[in-house]
Amino acid sequence: MAIIKSNDMTVISREYLTAIDWAMGICFFTPHEKMVLVALAFGSENAICTATMSDLSETSGMSKSCVIRALKSLEQSGRIEKVAASEPHLPNSYILKVG
Repeated sequence: MAIIKSNDMTVISREYLTAIDWAMGICFFTPHEKMVLVALAFGSENAICTATMSDLSETSGMSKSCVIRALKSLEQSGRIEKVAASEPHLPNSYILKVG
């Protein structure tokens, strides 16, 4: 997440706010897809989110199977692009197609 703490003040980067605004503004997805998209945006930096299924499940409040279905649907719609991890024990990254 692109949040920087400085002198007890929190500064949120423009890219982070743009990703959240973009995710919240999309209205033609199912609620599950929208929650996963918001979870990805919440964890993103420069429109790229690297997160485990557990992270996405916890952030979205949904089961891992629901998250997986939503990710597949979001990939098929072209809203995100999955970048597979280089090793099986590492999390995948997701590029948000902001804009």
